[in-house]
Amino acid sequence: MHSEDRGRWIVARGVLRQVLARYTGDDPGAMAFARGASGKPVIARAGGIREPITFNLAHSHGRALLAVANDRAIGVDLEKNRDDFDPLPLARQFFFRDELTAILAAPAELRRDAFFRHWVAKESVLKAEGVGLSFPLDSFCVTFGSEATGARVQSRDRAGLASQWFVRMLPMEAGWHGAVASRGEDWKLRFAT
Repeated sequence: MHSEDRGRWIVARGVLRQVLARYTGDDPGAMAFARGASGKPVIARAGGIREPITFNLAHSHGRALLAVANDRAIGVDLEKNRDDFDPLPLARQFFFRDELTAILAAPAELRRDAFFRHWVAKESVLKAEGVGLSFPLDSFCVTFGSEATGARVQSRDRAGLASQWFVRMLPMEAGWHGAVASRGEDWKLRFAT
């Protein structure tokens, strides 16, 4: 890890401890973490895993995004548009057919945005599920509503993903995409900076 990346990692983990301490009432320096059954980081306590506070952290190009939830699985992803590659071959190889169709239907100048919107939505679902990118991206589909602020998730393999994942897109400045995934639609986002 480069020294600059390591510094960002240390700062992000320190902020993570400070924020989570607000929810748990724990001393940030004494907070412990463990890995859940799927390897996803969780807050630990003596003798096991502490529930019901869950969290997920994403970072991209010097920015971090943290989501905290009470008594529900949560996943988050953050990406900056990148111009250094063509996203269409990735979409053709790894995305569900309907997602590729939606990306190709976008005007040419908006296809990169459409790709990254789908990418962060899919990755937030994988992180909420706790499986990461080892899970095949083309085994489930995210379908955005007309406003593109939320997406429903459909799995081709019912045994593969838990049911009823829903993705909410975060309001971001141009060139950035963020998404939060959790089960059901009965949850709201609250922002803090």
